[in-house]
Amino acid sequence: MKQHEVTVPQIGLIAGTRAMLGAGIALLLSEKLSDEQRRAIGWTLVDRPSGHGDAMSWAFDENGRMGFGGVWFAYVVRPMFIALVLGWLWRIALIGGLFARLGELGLSLVPSHPDHVGGLGFLKRLPGAFAPVTLALSAMIAAQWAHTIVYHGQTLGALAVPAAAFVIVWSLLLLAPLAAFMPGLHAAKRAALPPYAAFVAEQGRLVRRRWIDGTTTAETALLEPEGVGPIADAAAMFDAVRSMRMLPIGRSSFVQIAVPILMPMLVVVALKIPIRDLVLDLVKALM
Repeated sequence: MKQHEVTVPQIGLIAGTRAMLGAGIALLLSEKLSDEQRRAIGWTLVDRPSGHGDAMSWAFDENGRMGFGGVWFAYVVRPMFIALVLGWLWRIALIGGLFARLGELGLSLVPSHPDHVGGLGFLKRLPGAFAPVTLALSAMIAAQWAHTIVYHGQTLGALAVPAAAFVIVWSLLLLAPLAAFMPGLHAAKRAALPPYAAFVAEQGRLVRRRWIDGTTTAETALLEPEGVGPIADAAAMFDAVRSMRMLPIGRSSFVQIAVPILMPMLVVVALKIPIRDLVLDLVKALM
């Protein structure tokens, strides 16, 4: 494994360049936003918790003054959280750009590869790299929903649409970079189907002439070794080409997204549905 040592000045340089990049983007966008829009964005980043009702009542003392916890949350924790989320979204965008460039290189894909995506099956694990981020976002949303259920009587049915929207939007964000390989996979499948079909057809004709009709005994590499092995191998290759998918996405990709999302959400569900009692009743019924 390669290791790279990063010195403190280098870290400062990286942080400084990113800060300047952010400032430059802000200056570029400032002229395109109205005063109200800029003010709204600013208050979103550093907003006093006073406007959040009872959810932030802990941040104020009996005199209405914001304590240290509220200050820390409003001006340290929340901006850091927003910066981290934006940073991970930027990483997704960078991966999408990288994959877009790789897709234009004319990759030597293998249409008959058993992973059914031309040898790009390892990309199915991409959502797993964002599992900690998925878990963190799901935990944050679950905490907010748990508060509304406990203190405001919210029902699980009312949260079904927001939950589905979160799952769909986040899944699309994580899987969107893989769409860069769709043109290459589609072109590889379209180019491979005719020759593979012709190959299987030619082999089938030779098999019939030699072993069924008995009209020829000529040696050919398509029938060696003798038996049904070559026929089965050729048919398996053609089936692999025909079932080739246009996206390097599999069941494991969705599992890697769903599991981190569901773990915190189960706690929210447990507030309304006694999961422990249901499991015990199920065990008793089975026994």
